[in-house]
Amino acid sequence: ESAVSTEAIAWLAFFSGLGKLLEERLAPKVIEIDGEGPRVAEAEDRAEEGMGPRNRRVIAAIQEAAFTGKGDKPVVVQLYREYARKVTTALAYSGEEPEGEYEGEY
Repeated sequence: ESAVSTEAIAWLAFFSGLGKLLEERLAPKVIEIDGEGPRVAEAEDRAEEGMGPRNRRVIAAIQEAAFTGKGDKPVVVQLYREYARKVTTALAYSGEEPEGEYEGEY
């Protein structure tokens, strides 16, 4: 769940202008509720390694997770891939040029 919730946040590391604009104009949408009290969720700052490693980590975590249905795991992997593609497409249509190069799956 957290991977999907923070997918756009992680991508905004490569769209700094858009990230700043959204941060200024919108209230945070993902709040962490574990720990001592509620706080704004943040994606791990791994922008220097690119989104490819993040995508591989997310997919590996899904592969290691326990599912109740036999066919659920590949479906969840595919749903994540489709969601990540939709996020990247939306950011691409923002008009801002991304910083860095994309390394990962579509």
